[in-house]
Amino acid sequence: MKSLAPRIPAIAVLAVGCADKQQRFRYSDQGISFLEEPGRSGMAFEYDDAGNLTGLKQGAASADGTGAVRLAPTQSTSFAYDNLGRLSSVAGEAGSFEFERGSGGQITAIRGPKGMAARVKLDESSRISQISGSGGAHVEVSYTTDDQLSELTGPNGTARLEHTDDGRLERFVGPEGGETRFEYEEGRLKAVHYGDGSTVQHLYDEDGQLNGLIDPLGQPTMFQRDRAGRVAGVER
Repeated sequence: MKSLAPRIPAIAVLAVGCADKQQRFRYSDQGISFLEEPGRSGMAFEYDDAGNLTGLKQGAASADGTGAVRLAPTQSTSFAYDNLGRLSSVAGEAGSFEFERGSGGQITAIRGPKGMAARVKLDESSRISQISGSGGAHVEVSYTTDDQLSELTGPNGTARLEHTDDGRLERFVGPEGGETRFEYEEGRLKAVHYGDGSTVQHLYDEDGQLNGLIDPLGQPTMFQRDRAGRVAGVER
């Protein structure tokens, strides 16, 4: 039976690494996005009828005089799902990774090309409490009384997280003491302040959509959107 979920673009081509530091997205009624200029690097995304991402291909992209895009893929990744629409495996250049789930649907283990890659332990509230790697190293996860993530303790020490009253991440302190602060305005992320004194500013349009970033050197990255509100271009 065909899914009644809204159809997500069958193919989307993302322009990356452009010499003029521009990335362009274009959409059609079929959801196709492609790079306008030839001789660029591109990524093509493939979806099933339910809107699940099933394939990712990367390679050299080119466009002919009609605007049709050709992609010569050099790398590919595929994604598979179980009958409930949950991600079950990812296969790519590094091999295949399979996800095991508990009775509640949470991921409890990840198996890689060389066997068990990671195991996840859940607490009585079905929250992640420990993540163990294949080499024996593990990370302990702690929460506040209101279920906010508060600490991550691993081989390199403990990272701490603080949240605002409405649950937004406000402060992150790494195991070595490096601090990152998140500043909000009218419910939107306004700036990210790093421990070295640098700041990344977030810019929004009158509709509240993110339309630009200002990096620590004052250089802008701007997003252009189409009439549907989708990102149509990125310019640095």
